[in-house]
Parts: sequence; C-alpha cells; structure tokens
Amino acid sequence: MTIKWTFYVLDRVMSNFSIKTKLYPASAFSIFLCFVIVIPKSAVVFLILFFAIQLIKNMRNSCALKLNTSSTLFLLIGFGAWLAITGFWSFDYLALQQSILKVVLLILAGCTLFFAKMGSPDLIKSDGSSWLEASGAMGFGVIVLAFLYASVTGQSLWGSYYFDPLTTLNNNAVVLSLMFWPFILVLPKKTLFYLFSGICIFSLLLALKSLAAIGALVVGISVIAGRKIGGRRVGVLMAVIAALLVIAAPSLIKISGAGSFATPFGINNESLGFTSSSRHRLAMWSFATEKIDEKPWLGWGFGASRHIPQEAWRLAPNMEIMPLHPHNLALQTRLELGLPGSLILAGLVFSVFYRLATFTNDGWVSGLAMAPAAGWLFVANVSYGMWQSWWIALAFLLAIFMKFALASRQRSVESPDTDL
Repeated sequence: MTIKWTFYVLDRVMSNFSIKTKLYPASAFSIFLCFVIVIPKSAVVFLILFFAIQLIKNMRNSCALKLNTSSTLFLLIGFGAWLAITGFWSFDYLALQQSILKVVLLILAGCTLFFAKMGSPDLIKSDGSSWLEASGAMGFGVIVLAFLYASVTGQSLWGSYYFDPLTTLNNNAVVLSLMFWPFILVLPKKTLFYLFSGICIFSLLLALKSLAAIGALVVGISVIAGRKIGGRRVGVLMAVIAALLVIAAPSLIKISGAGSFATPFGINNESLGFTSSSRHRLAMWSFATEKIDEKPWLGWGFGASRHIPQEAWRLAPNMEIMPLHPHNLALQTRLELGLPGSLILAGLVFSVFYRLATFTNDGWVSGLAMAPAAGWLFVANVSYGMWQSWWIALAFLLAIFMKFALASRQRSVESPDTDL
C-alpha cells in the first residue's frame, strides 16, 4: 500500500510538469537525480543498478556490448589497471583487494553506461529532459526544507554534528552545485528562468556555507565566461592548464610555502589571514609532498595514504595531520600511484576538457558542458578522497545527466553538433 501510494503521489507531482507517465530509459536515469541530490551516496547504487540493467538488456537481445571508443575510454581503463597494479606494493595488498575491485568495477560500470552504443531508441537520446527538470527541482526543494529544519531546530535531518548542524549538508551542497548545470540546460530557454534558478541555488549554497560548493559554482561560471568570450582556443588552453596542474601540484605546493603552516608539533597558528581549517589543509598538503619525494616514481601504492607513518606530525593526541587522504586529487594520485598515475590522470583530464571545449562551435553550450567537469575537478582537489565510491559514481552520473540535457537541447534547437 505504501509503495502504491508513493507512486501515485510521484505521478501527481510529475503531472504538474506536463510529463508523460510512460517511463523511458533516460527518464529512469534523470528521475534519480532527486535521490542523488538528497542522498549523495546513493549514486553508487544507481550506477551499479543501471550497469546491471544494461548488461541484462544486452544478454536478452543476444547482442555483444559495443563501446564508442575514444581516448578518454582507453585512459579511464588504463587508470583503473594502473591503480590495481600499484596495490601490489601498498601496505597490505590482501586487505586492499576489495577496495581495488570496488573502484575498478565503478570505472567499468561508468564507462559502459557512458560509452555504450545503446541501440534505438538510444538511451541517451530518449525523452528524459522533463524528468530531469522535475527531479532536479524536487531535490532542490528537499535540501531547502532540510536547511530550514536545521536552522530552526539546530539539528540536521540526517544526523547531528556537535559544532554546526549545516555541516552534515555539505555533500548535498556540493552535489547541488554540480547538478545545477544539467538542470539549467533543460529549463525553458528564457533568461529570467536562468537568472531566477541561478539566484535561488547560489543563495542556498551561501546559506549552507559550503565553500567547496560555492567554489565549484564560481569555477563553473568562470569557465563558461572564458569559453564564451575567448572561443575554442581559450577552451583548449583551459584543458592544457587543467592537465598541467595535475602534474605540477606537488611543485606548486612547495613553491607556495605551505610548509610554513606545519611543524612536527602541530599547525603554525601564527599565520594570519587563514582559518584553522585552511591552515590544516595546507599543512596536510605540505606533508603529502614530503612523502611524495620519498617515493616519487611508483608511489606508495593504492590506498596507502591512510597507512603512511605520521606519528611525528600528529596535530593532537586524537588528530593526525593527514586523516585518511590528502583531500586533493592531484596530490593523492602522485602520492599513491606515482608519476605514471599522474601522467595518466593528466591525459584523462586533458582528453575530457578538450572534447568538451571542441565538440560544438556554440561557445555557450561548450562552456555549459565544461562547467560541471571543472566544478567536479575543483572540489576533488580541495575536499574528497579520490577513492570515495559515491564521488567516483557521481562523476559518471553527472556526465550521463549532461548527455541527457545536451541531447534535449539538440532536439529543441535542431543543432546537430551539440551531441557528446
């Protein structure tokens, strides 16, 4: 009865958006945007679920799974293969086997869904834009309610945090800032809709006080402006810069003088103009670069960040200088996967951004496609660990949602060069 009532309510809500009740494959993807915004860790479940559905579909049709080959696909597979290899010289290969398998499976699942030739009607080009619009709006509404609840009661809907009830909404804020781009692509093509939606989401992010989410949105807007004003050459230049930053990250940390924020006895609190969390982050990155120098070529191995000895640098009896990981994609790659890992990742970053910068002559559309990729990369270099399952799954789901949105735009403006 509960399930029946849930579907009835969902159908009534969707009907207000003038949506057909028949579920297309793309609709099944985009409706889960709401769940991904509200429960970010559900991204893993949905990615694996859709991967399994695609495999079953191919098996029932007795057809081989065919992929649209590209340099990005080969680099992704190569990255997964190399991280599995480095596990052999990590601290405990047997204990890491499950983690390696999980990450490799997520990469394979994401590659299959994004690059697979789905047949006709194509999964990517099915009519899922209206579902994407509606589910995105519902996800935004739920986060607004969660924010109001936390502000009024001082408690979070999904747990509690001693210092600030809004902290537990940080992941939601980041996902919302990234999913904003496919969401805005399917909105009615009117400036007021864009402006109103942008103001609402940016205001919510400001209220949630998530610097990573705000930074992701600002980076995305900057990328759009750069691509639109500077044209394709500036887009390609951004691709080159993004790739170079992956390789140069350890050197940039050294040049920045981040080491002055850390001492063997804790964080240097005499550094003015920085919050304690910023000082901790810089100290952590400095510590990571020192460990990179100890094993610069092949790295410490997959998952080694949490096992690297750091007792001499403990900030407090209950606080390590680098809890679990460096909170920086580029540094963690170099620290664990060595120079080969950094080179593969740099190639992958360049491949993605180059494709997004050049797949269409429309600077506005190209910029919108680059924005979520740039935002994800920014957050990955200031917040999360690179092996967090939901964060990997989110990257692939974000790419798939952007395909839906771009396919929808292609149909509406009849522009044949806006299909990724």
